[in-house]
Amino acid sequence: MKKLTFLLIAFISMSLLPTIGKAQEKVSLTFKFKTINTIAGYDHVSKLKVFCDNELVGESSQKLQSIANSVTVKVPKGVHHINAALYALYQGKWESRTIEHNYSFDFEYDKTGNWSTNNTINLTFDIESESATATEKIPIDSDDEKKSKVKELTTTSDIPTGEVIYKEDDKVKIEDIYPEDSYYSDRSRFIGKNATVISVSYNKSNSSYSGKVKMETGETAYFYSIMLSRITDDRNQTSKVRKQATTPDNPTNEVIYKENDKVKIEDIYPEDSYYSDRSRFIGKNATVISVTYNKSNSSYSGKVKMETGETAYFYSIMLSRITDDRNQTSKVRKQATTPDNPTGEVIYEEGDKVKIEDIYPADSYYSDRSIYVGKNATVISVRYNKSNLSYSGEVKMETGETVYFYSIMLSRIAD
Repeated sequence: MKKLTFLLIAFISMSLLPTIGKAQEKVSLTFKFKTINTIAGYDHVSKLKVFCDNELVGESSQKLQSIANSVTVKVPKGVHHINAALYALYQGKWESRTIEHNYSFDFEYDKTGNWSTNNTINLTFDIESESATATEKIPIDSDDEKKSKVKELTTTSDIPTGEVIYKEDDKVKIEDIYPEDSYYSDRSRFIGKNATVISVSYNKSNSSYSGKVKMETGETAYFYSIMLSRITDDRNQTSKVRKQATTPDNPTNEVIYKENDKVKIEDIYPEDSYYSDRSRFIGKNATVISVTYNKSNSSYSGKVKMETGETAYFYSIMLSRITDDRNQTSKVRKQATTPDNPTGEVIYEEGDKVKIEDIYPADSYYSDRSIYVGKNATVISVRYNKSNLSYSGEVKMETGETVYFYSIMLSRIAD
């Protein structure tokens, strides 16, 4: 009897071994990363943090961003969402280098795939071109189990390949959540519900969508394998904003707001996180830090500084320009325009004497602007930023201090 019991236990154990082994199977992902064209004075101490299904699985050592670095992590085999984000040490705190934190682009790798074998991903973050590129040693295979089902929903006559392009602030309905998604077990809470797109991307491998949306409840969720459909019954608001945004100089409806433009907040839309608190902002004046135009509903998203000093990030608001503060703009344009250079750029060469007229909020010296604004300096090397008519570069102050500014306004001191 004991012998029979032993054999039975041995048989069961052997039967379970493949299952246990399979559950523990993992693959190694090595991320080799580098940042190129680093601007002098902005070589941040950085590290790469790697997430699998929104859980941190490893991070690299800390090095200056200009020095190549690498990190290897273990992730379970199968379909998973992998995100590798570059973090910078800024004012004693680590922050992800993303547009959300006022960087010029997202320093990250983000992909949902079928991770079936060890792989190496080479990442290059280019400051000059404001781009992140990735090269996988072994192309990633993704699960296409749901391919035909999603294509049936997303195919249109305009996009025969099955992809519907959803932009920021588009209204969508969550049609399905697939098993590989971390929200699958909680799918009853989301399927059939409406949401607003923050940022989603199309996965050609299985014709699903990955990305971040904001639910009508106010909850923000990151999905990496869902099926969406567009909600098309929200056009009145769009026409309202388009009327505001149209000017004779810009018949396409977009008004371009630059850094430091003075604006009035005309409306905040329901999909915005500040909607419930809109009475505190609507009708108030603000200064633009950085805003972008959303063609999908003709609204604006971005960061502004209120007259109270509060900085707020909105992602669906209506703006109008305050036109009684043009002196400073014309002053900059007048200063920057010469008969030899009608495009508005003044070329400052090494040794030129200049006066610092203003320091913009994007500059790291903005909080210390009272020390520099109105002071004279000598140019070491500066370049012109067409996007906001400012200058970046190195100057030597009359005190002997050498400073690298990122976004300042200059005027020439005549000899």
